Amino acid sequence: MQKIGEAHFEIEPSHCDNSGKASITHIYDLMQKIAAKHANTNGFGYNDITSSNLAWVLSRFGIFVNRYPANEEKIKLITWVSAIDRFFTQRNFACFDADDNIIAKAVSFWAGIDIKTRRPTNLMDIQNGSLLQVLTQPEQDIVMPRLFKIPAVDTAPIKEYIPQYSDIDINRHFNSIKYVEHALNLYSADLLSGAFIESLEIVYLAEILPNMQIAFCKDGDIIDMKNLADGKSMCRMRLHFK
Repeated sequence: MQKIGEAHFEIEPSHCDNSGKASITHIYDLMQKIAAKHANTNGFGYNDITSSNLAWVLSRFGIFVNRYPANEEKIKLITWVSAIDRFFTQRNFACFDADDNIIAKAVSFWAGIDIKTRRPTNLMDIQNGSLLQVLTQPEQDIVMPRLFKIPAVDTAPIKEYIPQYSDIDINRHFNSIKYVEHALNLYSADLLSGAFIESLEIVYLAEILPNMQIAFCKDGDIIDMKNLADGKSMCRMRLHFK
């Protein structure tokens, strides 16, 4: 088992926003990439578990940024699984600059679902419980942030949206990063260009599927994405600006 996943990246212009630094969505995307690579290396990646009619779904994610890497800057990402119970696994991330300073950290929780029923599955049944073998902590003492409950928003919708082709991923639902992109677009470009997003916390409550009409409700920096048909919260997120 490869207990610590590691990958190196160079920030490119297409990864940056108008500040000339990597966007928070790009850092989030890189973390998803290294998570997938680590899972594949250890035999519980997408192709490994879909053969058993299972899929990984992201339940919660929180990213906390000290500094955004600039264009052409080289960074290192590591990931590790720190906890597993019957229905959720905790995967952590740390991002380092060339001087080995931590510039970002993230905490995520994942569940396994049955592809046909879309219901949670017991993680101990995946690969005969071999997930437990990957549990570890890095040698460097990295204190991970806590994730807190995100309250519902009861304000009137400020935007309605139907998922488009580019929003849907391989699991045939709204891609997890698209939630963030659409939420950020609720803010003006002028505001975001001069802002520093210190943290972003997300809880994914239900799948957004093709042709589902979504309502965006916002209260301060808390965003609640709801199914317009029944008012059910599909995703909530909280941003903190420095």
